[in-house]
Amino acid sequence: MALLIRKHNKKYEFSTRFKVSSRFQNRQAVETTNTICILSLFSSIFLFIYTVGIFVLLAVRPSISPFVFNIFVTYVYTIPFVAFMIPRLILFRIRATRRKRVHALNGFAQVKQTQDEHINELRVMWS
Repeated sequence: MALLIRKHNKKYEFSTRFKVSSRFQNRQAVETTNTICILSLFSSIFLFIYTVGIFVLLAVRPSISPFVFNIFVTYVYTIPFVAFMIPRLILFRIRATRRKRVHALNGFAQVKQTQDEHINELRVMWS
């Protein structure tokens, strides 16, 4: 579902070409959707690890001692890896988004255009 929302947001990102505010909001929607996709992907991966881990433990239960089985169940099933990873993933995505914004702003600030270059760029864009 998140991938469909991401695709929809990406499709309409540049639909308002000359409205800077609308383009900024559309771009933020795409960034937010990307973050949600990444978080849901990692949550699904850890859920899969939980499911497969318990299935494997139940399959090998007769061949290991109950004490070892209980230790493995405690490690695989009760430690909330998702609870540990989601805040770190959120912080990582915030930092990555900030870096992209700073890089884009530096790119805008470093480019010095003359009026003729700007008019030529607009002519190329409109034709």
